[in-house]
Amino acid sequence: MEVKERKMKVGVIGAGSWGCALAILLQNNGCQVSLWGHRREQIEKMQASGECDKLPGVMLPKEMSLTWDLSSCLLDKDLLVLAVPSTATRETAEKIKPYVEKNQILCSVSKGIEEYQKSKDGALLIITHSTRILESLHVDKTHVLVDGHLVAEGDGSLVDEINEHGFEQFIVSANEKGENN
Repeated sequence: MEVKERKMKVGVIGAGSWGCALAILLQNNGCQVSLWGHRREQIEKMQASGECDKLPGVMLPKEMSLTWDLSSCLLDKDLLVLAVPSTATRETAEKIKPYVEKNQILCSVSKGIEEYQKSKDGALLIITHSTRILESLHVDKTHVLVDGHLVAEGDGSLVDEINEHGFEQFIVSANEKGENN
């Protein structure tokens, strides 16, 4: 019996330079990619020109789907890549929430700090985009990787443990295992 492989279906959320670059890379490496942008006129311009408007001269693969419709970008995908500015992460996470399906992998490639708050006594609270994603989307499986090795897995309560105690315990555990091998 012949087993036929299927292409991984990927939805890239964010049609800026970073989202376009990742979408092109994924498409050129055998994935079936749908790229979403929140501005219809931007997507229509890219569809007409075949070029990423944020990366002049960079052509988009003809097989790649471009859309301003979130549901068509997110539904029935194996992997979702969140490539929006960190300042838009919370808003975008709320928008995608109704379309995220069980067992989809969500990978955030945003960088930066969403916001910070300074108190009168000088204390500083920094809120990263990953915190906002976790607040917006229900996490039912969590995996912790250190140097490419799975060192812990669990449900949403593992996220709470990491938020409370940090990653240090996992790094120490991975290093101890490495010394014993």
